[in-house]
Amino acid sequence: MITGTKIFGNQATGEGGGVYHTGSGKWSPGQLGLGAQPGRAAKFRGRAHSTGQVDVLHVTIADSALNSGSAVVVSIGTVNIVNTIIASHTVGIDGMGGMINEDYNLFYGNSTPQTGTINHGGHSFSGDPAFVNPDADDYHITRWSAALNTGTPVGVFADMDNQPRPVGSGFDIGADEAQLIWGPVGPSLGWMLNYTNTLAQTPNSRFHPVRRQEPSSLA
Repeated sequence: MITGTKIFGNQATGEGGGVYHTGSGKWSPGQLGLGAQPGRAAKFRGRAHSTGQVDVLHVTIADSALNSGSAVVVSIGTVNIVNTIIASHTVGIDGMGGMINEDYNLFYGNSTPQTGTINHGGHSFSGDPAFVNPDADDYHITRWSAALNTGTPVGVFADMDNQPRPVGSGFDIGADEAQLIWGPVGPSLGWMLNYTNTLAQTPNSRFHPVRRQEPSSLA
């Protein structure tokens, strides 16, 4: 099992610069920030060179620019990919062989999201993960991310920073669970606030003009 792992700036002349796996196992949650540089080969090959099963759960495989390689390559065995962000690769999932089951994944900026024989669960989609700063290898998601609350329960209750999940109405896709506070949004400093005063007059009531000074800002 590989869990809570971050791999950056990796490269290899052979199989998988980030993770090269044979046999059975589980990777969850994890983050693979590739960091595009000219001349680099494919960085990650999630190969299963056996009849074993590999579960890829709540993983983020992304690059700051279009990567010339494939994010996940499977040749033999069974690989289940769920709740995973795959972004900025020439090929997202390359099914060269074996059996690939994928569902509830987020694809973004891939030239070819999927190729080969792949079993689709029907809940994966394309959308902007809205990373904080990919150029600085920060692949946390922001409140504008399409990954928010769009995952499915797979028995993973902590993210790559060991923070709890889910937060909000559902599980976030990818390695990060955004620790956002969901609720009514109140006024902030610099906002314009519109309000209405309602006065009810009775037979004995009197009204006196009052000069009201508006505050210059909200604390």
